[in-house]
Amino acid sequence: MKKNAAKKLTYVSRACMTVLTTVLIVLFFCIMSLVGKIQGTARVVNYAGLVRGTTQRIVKLENMQSPQDEMLEEARRAAQDQRHLSGSLQQPDPGRRRL
Repeated sequence: MKKNAAKKLTYVSRACMTVLTTVLIVLFFCIMSLVGKIQGTARVVNYAGLVRGTTQRIVKLENMQSPQDEMLEEARRAAQDQRHLSGSLQQPDPGRRRL
């Protein structure tokens, strides 16, 4: 009698694990879908941060009497890219001199 009860418990636990695994897989795909939707918003926030940072550097350098026409053009291009959702803007070079 105990043998049958143990078998029944094993089947129930396997069924529960199967159901929970299926739920986990479904949740994984739902989360991946949400992440894909969020990436567009993250790209806009990233571009806005790049424009803000570049603008701050330009103002600081201009106040130090060091004209930065190249950086000004880079900020204009970044703002234009964001406005038209094009991706020509590249990530800043980590070796670039910063103040």
